[in-house]
Amino acid sequence: MLRGKFLLRIFLLFCATILLTVASCAFKTGIAPTDIAQKIANQLDLRQLAENLEERRIIFLAAKLEQGDVVAELDPTLDKSSTGFTVSTDGFLFVVDLEPLSRFAHRVIYVVTDKIGNIVELKLFEWPPTVNGVATLTGSIYEPTYSKIVWTNFHLTAMGGISFGEIVNRMEVPYGAIVVNGNDPTRLPDCDMSVDFTNMGQFFTMFYDEFRTRKLNYPTNTHQHLVDAIHDLTQRSLNFITIYIVTHGSIDRLVMGSEWINPTQLRDLMLSHPEVTFAIIIDACHSGSFINDLWVTVPNLVLITTATDLAHSSYGDLDEPNDPNPEDVGGEWSSGFLKGLLQNTVLGSWLNIEVEANTAGVVPEQILYHRAFQVAWENDCSRINGLSIPQYYGQYAP
Repeated sequence: MLRGKFLLRIFLLFCATILLTVASCAFKTGIAPTDIAQKIANQLDLRQLAENLEERRIIFLAAKLEQGDVVAELDPTLDKSSTGFTVSTDGFLFVVDLEPLSRFAHRVIYVVTDKIGNIVELKLFEWPPTVNGVATLTGSIYEPTYSKIVWTNFHLTAMGGISFGEIVNRMEVPYGAIVVNGNDPTRLPDCDMSVDFTNMGQFFTMFYDEFRTRKLNYPTNTHQHLVDAIHDLTQRSLNFITIYIVTHGSIDRLVMGSEWINPTQLRDLMLSHPEVTFAIIIDACHSGSFINDLWVTVPNLVLITTATDLAHSSYGDLDEPNDPNPEDVGGEWSSGFLKGLLQNTVLGSWLNIEVEANTAGVVPEQILYHRAFQVAWENDCSRINGLSIPQYYGQYAP
């Protein structure tokens, strides 16, 4: 019995010695990631409390690093992977987000530090990073509970829900819609796009029906899936198709699942169906870059509207003090556009649209989308604060 107690004491003493040694090493060579993030914020001269949208920043701890790891930009709109750089020491990869709540592509800084927070590499990019080919920032990265947020200088709010009232149903016309969430969630952040996809998909399913509405989501959201969806609807003798796309984008590029689509591909797709009239709605960064290539070259395109112009990003839910639509959920522009759709498809408003369409000699959807754009314009907090410039081109534009 005494021998057993003695051995137990020796074992406990041994464990205590190991713990003290580990603690001592951690104290000497380790530092909490939150402390390193604060150190980065200080070195980059970031405001501790943002006074306006331009000063908002988030720092993510993207990954722990080992010497020899390769960090590269995950740009899904390139024909090949971007060139990476090899890490020279064990440490951490932080991402400083310079345009929080914006969809990609937008400015971010990769910061590689050693274990005690000394900056080893600092590079400016427009897309999230990979480490050894593995994506590091996925999911709802702007939710306040996102585990990789280690520093921020403003308050993040959780997403809410949306309720749909009763709207008209266009059962009597050969029209339909394709709703696309182009994001690849295994590689890129969500940024409220799944919310917009769900809400717009629900609207068009109610406005038309489930048989005339196609919803493309990962992994069935590539260019070929869009081709197939249009073909499927034309086989049902539909002659007016609305295409709504929410995704990440850069100039003349939209992410479509594991691929990307450019204006030429979208133009050729519409031209291959001259019997169909198209309306295009795009919410993505730099989505306005698609307008010049499509509007003047596609005779069966009656309108194209985008969340922003060529030079700017599109945004998720901002909810600033000057936001005229603080109860919105999803992207700033898409949520406003949806609000306009819902307001104008209740019975009384819709009857007015039908009368106006008959007088103008256009289909009611053209008037509906113009009115929805106006509501989106008025309620878009990112536009109000100069962060985006929504675009509208249509045959009907009073």
